[in-house]
Amino acid sequence: MLQFIRDKATGWVAWAIVIMLTIPFALWGVHQYYVPPEGGYQPVAIVNGDEISYYTLRGLYDNRRQQMRRSDPNAYLTEEEQAAERRDILDELIDYQVIIDTGSGAGMRVSDVRLSESIREGSGFRSGGEFSREVYENVIRNQGISVGQYEEDLRESFLQWQVVSGIVGAGFISSTELNDYLRIEGQKRDFSLLTLPVIEPDDGERTDEESLDEAAIQAHFEDNGDTYIVPERVRLRYVEISRDEIAAAIDTDDEELRAHYETRKREFVTEETRNVSHILISLPSDADDEAEEKAKEDLVAIRDRIVAGESFEDLATELSQDPGSAQSGGDLGVVERGVMDASFEAAAFALDADALSDPVRSLFGWHLIKVTAINEKQVTPFEEVREQLLEEYRQREAEDLYAENVDTLANLSYENPESLEVAADELGLEIKESDYIGRSGPISDPEDNDSSAISHPRILEAAFSEDVLEGGNNSDMIEYEPGKVVVLRTFDRQAERRQSLDEVRQEVIDSLEAERAKDRIVMQGRRILADLRGGKDPKEVAEEVELEWSVHEGVERSSFELSEMLIEAAFRIPRPEAEDAPQFDGIYDPDTGEYLLISLSAVIDGDSDAMEEAQRDTTKERLEGEIGQGMYDAFLSSRRKVAHIEIFEENIDGDLASPSF
Repeated sequence: MLQFIRDKATGWVAWAIVIMLTIPFALWGVHQYYVPPEGGYQPVAIVNGDEISYYTLRGLYDNRRQQMRRSDPNAYLTEEEQAAERRDILDELIDYQVIIDTGSGAGMRVSDVRLSESIREGSGFRSGGEFSREVYENVIRNQGISVGQYEEDLRESFLQWQVVSGIVGAGFISSTELNDYLRIEGQKRDFSLLTLPVIEPDDGERTDEESLDEAAIQAHFEDNGDTYIVPERVRLRYVEISRDEIAAAIDTDDEELRAHYETRKREFVTEETRNVSHILISLPSDADDEAEEKAKEDLVAIRDRIVAGESFEDLATELSQDPGSAQSGGDLGVVERGVMDASFEAAAFALDADALSDPVRSLFGWHLIKVTAINEKQVTPFEEVREQLLEEYRQREAEDLYAENVDTLANLSYENPESLEVAADELGLEIKESDYIGRSGPISDPEDNDSSAISHPRILEAAFSEDVLEGGNNSDMIEYEPGKVVVLRTFDRQAERRQSLDEVRQEVIDSLEAERAKDRIVMQGRRILADLRGGKDPKEVAEEVELEWSVHEGVERSSFELSEMLIEAAFRIPRPEAEDAPQFDGIYDPDTGEYLLISLSAVIDGDSDAMEEAQRDTTKERLEGEIGQGMYDAFLSSRRKVAHIEIFEENIDGDLASPSF
């Protein structure tokens, strides 16, 4: 079985297994992933008598947090998202234990020989290219676990792979099934589309049933009462420190900036460069004397022709053996020191403008060099870099001042939890006020003023935290972006409430109108669809509603030119029985309020024989992997149902939650 895993390591099976085994158990083992402090053990779950500790969950959760921060330093999860992440990890731990128990119960074992082979093959346990027992033991012990525990965990991991790969690898699809899949998946369809626009009757055309009387409005309001709920909301007072704003307020005189300019003057120097062209007779560095002499003589002859009046550029195009520059007349562009071959560079920088060198030998062969322009060394004057120097000075000075102000804000807002005034007065900060915000962000009233700070998840979470919302205290200091911190408190809190009909009357009317507009267009569409299915001429149908059918040919399932909803509907329609007997269907589009009538005229099956063998094999492997994964999911679900699983909800959170994450 382990050999099977090794053989399949580059195929779809390996990917399926990796997707399912998202916990890095095989690194140092599940049991000692996080070492608990003395007396700090508590179980979060028990699976068939085996406990999963809080500290195992804690270690894996912390590992996920670190990975998240590495990929995005500003990544943030709300408390709800953190709780969901912890539960996902716990589910994976339970799955792992269920699989281990299944393998053990089925008599599966990992031999000592195979375990030893795996350890000896590990690249991290080598010294001088050979396995070293001393290195092995030191590496394991440096991770805070024993060699015995590591080997037991590794044995468990192999056992898990045996079970999973045995199921996933059993996925199979026959040639006939594969051909059917390719035929259907590669299918194209020809159809026409008749789009019925929204019907908006004038007030004078309304029937009694369509009239929006008070009773209809009241009934719609009561039937949809949950739609008209104003969520709990608060307004915030907050102070903010921005490193960029501190920097913008810092100024200095030119004397200090000039001193910085002089100490860094080398940064503002552009060294001399030259525009160079060349003609190359290529020759290896170890060429014999005869070849050297022949190449040099050829180059001297070319030089004589140039001196006699022939064009350097024309001869370079014709005779140079440098394919990169020959087509541009030998032009190498701008050359600076320290880039080219040493002998080439020495000759190029010794020439005057428009001068032609004698033959020059480099590692690549013999060259004729022509300098077409000399770009003199230049020093950028102070006036041109003053703003750059000023901005750098401001940022440098702002770093220290920002750190000092942030520290002061943290201390004063904590020492005076009932007010922001003390901190604001000390630091000269404006106490800002927000408009109403809910738990999910600013309330979408016309007068609300959305800001990036108040919309940030960390701000929202702090505003509705128990200490701030119920305790009436200042929040902790929150860095919601690099270089930007706030401390906030709430005022003017309003509880969730249901709006009155007077407040939302127009919304109710608009909603009722939209529902009735949908009913009208759907009724019209279904009536026309019935006519089409009854044999009415599609052209006559289009003329009656003063519309035209739009034709779409060779549409694939993956087409992006039409909506996904329309594509799905078109591919659900049964195949036409004859070329002149299209099949019809219709759908309502909630995004546009239109009704779409579809006339399917042809179905062109995919050609599995036209697919290249390699692509066919890849598709087969993918499908077998999907089948195997489906088998694994069903197997795992059935094993979980018969396993004895006890979850201790009260132990899951522990001290895992971190407001800074």
